[in-house]
Amino acid sequence: MKISNAKSFGTFDWLDAYFGYFVKLIFRIWPIFWIVCFLVVITDLMTGHRVSLLFLVFNLSTIFGFIKPHIYMLTGAWSIGNEMVYCSLTPLMYCF
Repeated sequence: MKISNAKSFGTFDWLDAYFGYFVKLIFRIWPIFWIVCFLVVITDLMTGHRVSLLFLVFNLSTIFGFIKPHIYMLTGAWSIGNEMVYCSLTPLMYCF
């Protein structure tokens, strides 16, 4: 059903649509991001560097884009943080 038709008839469930959209976004971005994060952690541990658990959680959840955009683990991961913030907030703007 098209959103424009659903809005006029009031049958479109925004919460379900947003949740489905966000789940697809996560399953598209997180798997390769996690693999590369774990490779970096393994490399850091092999070279004797310590990795903070909070730092790792922020990066694996991509929450760093919302809280502290400057603490990304991977080179270029700042764009993943920005994308997660943008893709999370943009659908909400269409709801209201």
